[in-house]
Amino acid sequence: DFQLGTLTDIKRDEKRIVLGKIVDDNGDIVVNERELPYDYLVMAIGSVSNDFNTKGIKDHCIFLDSPSQAHRFHNSMMN
Repeated sequence: DFQLGTLTDIKRDEKRIVLGKIVDDNGDIVVNERELPYDYLVMAIGSVSNDFNTKGIKDHCIFLDSPSQAHRFHNSMMN
């Protein structure tokens, strides 16, 4: 499940995360701070892979910059 918000705390012993409140441009609260339980926590930080022009990288590496690349990686790992 996707929840929009800023991660403000991870309660590892309780397997819960805390997302900060969301405010609009006027400073009004749109969504209150909330705690969400998790079974497995996967954190993804936005970025774009860089091969630094190293020869052979593009031919032998699976980048994880898109959902299709992630599915390719998953399938490869499962195989």
